[in-house]
Amino acid sequence: VLGAFILWFGWFGFNVGSITIVTKDGNEKIVYLAAANTMLAAASGCLSKLFNNLIIKDQKTVEATFNLSCAYNRFLVGLMSITAGYTNLEPWAAIITGFWNLWLY
Repeated sequence: VLGAFILWFGWFGFNVGSITIVTKDGNEKIVYLAAANTMLAAASGCLSKLFNNLIIKDQKTVEATFNLSCAYNRFLVGLMSITAGYTNLEPWAAIITGFWNLWLY
């Protein structure tokens, strides 16, 4: 669990840190957009896997269970899927990108 969050923090630093070096003064909106898109794609990927797993498991058994190892894997896929376009997408598109990686990966 700790390793996954360290990787998430490092990826966040990579996306936001790399765009901070490239942009000139006065372009703070791009940095904020990069931070928001990185976080939203990872979170929506994680939540989509948790709820998908909950629905599938809930149909087989009556008990609701969450598989956190699958959720960690899915937020890494959400980070991977947003890395190429984190400055070109709007936040709503970052949520869709993170959500749809559930079926594309």
